[in-house]
Amino acid sequence: MKKFVFLCLSSIVFSYSLKAQCNDTPMYDIFTPRGSYVLSYVTCESSAKTRLDNDNKYASTYPNAQQIKTYDGYSSTRKFNCHGYAWIKTEDGIDRWIGYVLNNRDPDVYTTDGSYLEVPSAVYPGKIFWNRPADHSAVTTDQKGIVISKWNEYPLMKHNLNYGPFASNGTNVKYYVKTPVISGADLIPCSGTVSFTLPSGVTSTTWNAAGATIVSGQGTNKLTVQKTSGTTAQSILISVSGTYKLTSVSGTIINVPFDASRIVSVGAHLVTSLTGPSSINKGGSATFTASPQIPATEGGYEWSVLPATGVTQSKWLNSNMITFKNSGSYTVMVRTTSSCTTPNTYKTVSIMVQ
Repeated sequence: MKKFVFLCLSSIVFSYSLKAQCNDTPMYDIFTPRGSYVLSYVTCESSAKTRLDNDNKYASTYPNAQQIKTYDGYSSTRKFNCHGYAWIKTEDGIDRWIGYVLNNRDPDVYTTDGSYLEVPSAVYPGKIFWNRPADHSAVTTDQKGIVISKWNEYPLMKHNLNYGPFASNGTNVKYYVKTPVISGADLIPCSGTVSFTLPSGVTSTTWNAAGATIVSGQGTNKLTVQKTSGTTAQSILISVSGTYKLTSVSGTIINVPFDASRIVSVGAHLVTSLTGPSSINKGGSATFTASPQIPATEGGYEWSVLPATGVTQSKWLNSNMITFKNSGSYTVMVRTTSSCTTPNTYKTVSIMVQ
């Protein structure tokens, strides 16, 4: 335990002492599978000598742990820590540090927003989280009791769960697997059917699709629906609850209840983004672009500018070149339309004309 405390505290001292020199940078672009924001950091690398010294030190101290090379022939790196490795790098291949300050709660969002399910024992692939004060994360392997974890700014190790500075007898850890995600169509057309699926192993499902008619699949991991006649909503919620049947690394069967949902467009895809300049000179023109671009067979775009005085619009598909004759603050708005639904709310951006 003394080795663990030293390991964690040395990280904080090291991080803050180099912050002014390295410019460790907070980032705001990482989200959990269910869309919750995660504070992460881009951290600056240690010197080659420091990395080599750390590799040698931990090879000597923990000879039964296998170092995994990261960059430039070394295992030790400051580009990511245990949480960054387990929750971001192994999923998206991005180098980040999560939990820049000792014992903060930044990593907890992955296990509290429904993105991951807690299970009673290790499942592969899966995650392991050490209860505080250990505050450590790892990923499982297909070998019983063997995990891979990043030891702070030190080596990336493949090791026994009970071996290392974060050694565990299994009583101070929790095991997680990713919650099943609904995949398939992102649009229910005005006519015809579409399907949605869940991973194999999902059973005993109860699907709900208010605004759509379930054609087949209730109780299974594949749902087929069509638009309900008379429904005019341009988006609906597809939701499901059921049981996720898994096999643990040790070979036991685990049945875990879960729920999942996703919003699906109806008739025409909803506008997800609207881009354009934030300022322009009086008398000038600016082009605004809506995404996604939908085919004419699916629907069209409805544009609006407020205030409308002194404004000339030149619309083409998902783009609109707008000329502003007067000074002031304007709001540009767009939404899609279809033959079978009522248009949803506008996507908007503001522009200042000087």
